[in-house]
Amino acid sequence: MASTTKSLRLPKSTYALSPRDKNLLLGIDGDQEIIDVFNGVELKWKLIYKEIKQQDYEKMHRSFELHFRIKQKDMVLESYLPFILSKSNVLREENKVVKLYSRGHFYGGYNEGGAWGAINLEHPATFDKLAMDPEMKKALIEDLDRFLKRREFYKKVGKAWKRGYLLYGPPGTGKSSLIAAMANYLNFNIYDLELATLYCNSDLRGLLVSTTNRSILVIEDIDCSVELQDRGFGGGSSENQLTLSGLLNFIDGLWSSCGDERIIVFTTNHKAQEEQSPVHEGENDEALNNCQIYGSHWPV
Repeated sequence: MASTTKSLRLPKSTYALSPRDKNLLLGIDGDQEIIDVFNGVELKWKLIYKEIKQQDYEKMHRSFELHFRIKQKDMVLESYLPFILSKSNVLREENKVVKLYSRGHFYGGYNEGGAWGAINLEHPATFDKLAMDPEMKKALIEDLDRFLKRREFYKKVGKAWKRGYLLYGPPGTGKSSLIAAMANYLNFNIYDLELATLYCNSDLRGLLVSTTNRSILVIEDIDCSVELQDRGFGGGSSENQLTLSGLLNFIDGLWSSCGDERIIVFTTNHKAQEEQSPVHEGENDEALNNCQIYGSHWPV
């Protein structure tokens, strides 16, 4: 902290931290300066407030100015700023609070300007707490770790960087807890998609492409939540109905390349109906039943 920094303030949002929020956020007032030292070189950051008039209202624009000697330009552009950006991404990921997204907006949630509303995921499930077969738990954790490290592999073989799981088992066997444990372990947000709220493929596509990287997409009760039609059913345009091909196109088709580091999880209550489910081997990679491995699926 520089001696020129005259005051610090706490943003209002820090007064009501969630138990899952990891750090307090400190702010500085306008025109205040922060001194940073990088490789023995002193650099000065200054917070600038500027009012911008837009038609009938004024908008406050905030930005930082970085001051340094001209002879330090190459060092700043080639070393210092890349270091700041890299460190910022690391800190952002470390301090990230996992969120649970659902379609629409709801009281007490967050909205980031899109079709999804969110709340903090407060689910306490972790792999340490799950009552699960130890060998299966170890296999799943290793599978997740391997997935995270295989960016270049997926790129090399020309496949989208994603992983699919099918969880099956009767109600109360821990499918939701396992999903929460996966999210907490990976620090991935969860997008809970209810197919019954969608009317057509364009609705589905719009929602799916608005999900972020490093996230888990969850579609529960895939065998009975909605009746997915084949692309030729009814003779109408597939854009005006929700079809099986529209869903599979995002899971394993052309649209599957929209985004990286995605996990897709389907659930079903009935192992016997799994073979009749619209998602088969190839679309999902593993399946869990009561959390036992079954073929290429993972049971819960």
